[in-house]
Amino acid sequence: MIRVLDQYLTPVCLLKRTAVPDGYGGETETWQEGETFNAAFFPEASGDARTAEQRGHRRLFTLLAPQTVHFRHNDRIRRLADGLTLHILTDGDDLKTPPGSRLKLCQVQAEAIEP
Repeated sequence: MIRVLDQYLTPVCLLKRTAVPDGYGGETETWQEGETFNAAFFPEASGDARTAEQRGHRRLFTLLAPQTVHFRHNDRIRRLADGLTLHILTDGDDLKTPPGSRLKLCQVQAEAIEP
């Protein structure tokens, strides 16, 4: 099973949110590259997701990553191969492989966003 999953792994980086003063009393949000790791992306294949994508809605993905990466809702990651940026929709602690598993993975849902 591990070798099959290895075929889907691709380098990504976790983006860190930074608030920069805008000079007018507010802030501008910026994202800087942080921790790099490998993850597997699987596009949402349900009929509803495909119909929504055809109508111009964002693409949805299931993402598998090491449990050592602590995803939080609203985090962002970037796939290094093509720059695809994803907005994390779920918490990484919600769905993990069992403690006795050799895989040590977490699963999150994400949506593609414009950079």
